[in-house]
Order: sequence, then C-alpha cells, then structure tokens
Amino acid sequence: MVKFVSIGNICKKYNPCQNGATCGNICKGYICKCPAGWEGDKCDKDIDECAKSPCGLGTCKNIDGSFTCICPRGLSGTYCEIDINECSDNPCKNGAGCTNTHGSFNCSCVPGWKGSECDQDIKECDDSSNLCKNGGTCVNNLGSFTCTCAEGWTGKHCTEDINECSDSPCKNDATCYNTPGSFDCCCAAGWTGPQCDIDIDECKANPDLCQNGGKCLNKQGSFECTCAEGWTGSLCTEDINECSDSPCKNDATCYNTPGSFDCCCAAGWTGPQCDIDIDECTANPDLCQNGGKCLNKQGSFECTCAKGWTGSLCTEGS
Repeated sequence: MVKFVSIGNICKKYNPCQNGATCGNICKGYICKCPAGWEGDKCDKDIDECAKSPCGLGTCKNIDGSFTCICPRGLSGTYCEIDINECSDNPCKNGAGCTNTHGSFNCSCVPGWKGSECDQDIKECDDSSNLCKNGGTCVNNLGSFTCTCAEGWTGKHCTEDINECSDSPCKNDATCYNTPGSFDCCCAAGWTGPQCDIDIDECKANPDLCQNGGKCLNKQGSFECTCAEGWTGSLCTEDINECSDSPCKNDATCYNTPGSFDCCCAAGWTGPQCDIDIDECTANPDLCQNGGKCLNKQGSFECTCAKGWTGSLCTEGS
C-alpha cells in the first residue's frame, strides 16, 4: 500500500513500516514490503496462517507473524508432514511384530497376548472353559496356558491317549488292552484284580474241585489235587488201571474197577490179591476120604490114601 505525503524521505525520517518490513520511498510517499506473516499499510496486521490448515493431521496454533504445528504422536516436521518410524523404538512387546503406518504403528501379537502393544496377557483358561479335554485342568501362564491332564491322557490339550500297556501293568501273563484314558487286563487262569495280581483260591471257591476224595491245595495262580488211591489226573477224575501192575497173585484174574481193582482167585488161594493160601485140610477135615490123610500145600493140598484106596481124594479103590 502506498501512502502519499508531502514530507521528503519518510522511510529515513520516520520508518513507519513495522515487524521488520522494508520501507521504500516513492514519489509523495512510501511503501512497506511486509515479511511473511504480516500485512497492512505498515505491516502491523498479523496474518492467521491457521485459516489455511497448514498442519495436516496436526493442530495449528497461530502466533504473531507465524504459526506453530502441534503434531500428534507419530508425526513431526514444520507441517507435521514427517512420519516417525515408531517401530525403531520396539514398542511391540512379547515377541510381537511391528508394522509402521503413517503417524502410527500396528503390532501383530503372538498367541497368548493382546493389546495395542501386545502387553496384555490373554487369560486362555477364562476364555475357554473347555480348553483342556478329558478332565484336564487349565492353568493360566503369562502368554500361554498349561493343561494338567487327568490320568491316562497327555498332550497340550490332553487329547492324546497314553498307551498304558507299554509299561506292562498287567501281571502274571495277563493280556493288556489299551482303552481311551485307561487300560484293561484280561487275566490268565488263577488270577484276578484290575492288574491280575490277586491269586484266586480255587479250593475255597469250589470245594468239590478235586474229585473222588482228592484233597485240594491252593497255589499262587493255580491249585493242586492230591488224589486218593486209585485215581490220578489234575482233578483226580482219571481212574488208575491197577491191573497193569499185576497186583493179583497166583494166577488170579484181575478186574479193574473205578478207583480200585478186584482179584478173582484161582483155586487154593484167597485174599484181596489172592496171596493167602487156603488150608483146605483145616477147612474140610473130611476132604480126604476113606481114612486118607490131608496135607496142606501152597495153593493146594494132597491126600495120602489108606491102603486099598487111591485118587486125589482117596475115593477110588485099588
């Protein structure tokens, strides 16, 4: 703006231009060349730079002859035009990945953490009541969790069945069958119990186990029969053929019977085994006829006949 006055060199004499403006004399007046931020004839009016929003994402604050940008987090520069790489300060915690964005950053949290900086522990046990399977108990840890598994299960979520049979829990030749979370034992004869380690008293459970008068003796995992005479076999059910040992003497005939034997004696013998001589002379005093004399012999007898008689019983005249 030009002012016309009648005075000579106004700039030198009065210097009317303010705020560092340059004063120039012109014909019948002067002119002020204002510096940035000022306007008016004398450069005494502040320009409001904030009216043109120079600060972008920042907040503009007008000051005399200029302005100041108050930048938000993540930006810097006169006009908040410079992006700050926040990732260089490692703002993301607990192993998270950082991605720089204009004026900010993003954290990619690893499992177990949450929050803008991945610094908040996720309570997995609270968020999922069924996290640990098959009766497992969930225990929260920083950034993770642990399942305390019930017997028979393993794995992070207690979903892996333990093969208990690999440790041979079944005793005394039992067969082990693995089942989900447990095992079953198929016991051999003579044993019982979950692990087949309890002896069965067969004699007590079955008093008539040993037949034909046999005596039962319990043993670990088994039993034994002491058989009565004449019987054999594990249960004393097999008859012994005593005749095979020729118990009948003196040409007797042997007949096997259940648990024993009978002897059919030849003439002149008696007793269970036909080994007792029969004294025919005593048993029958008149055995030898007609005055003959009887002489007993082993298994037989002999008659000594009177004169005039003969024959085995002295019944034949001579």
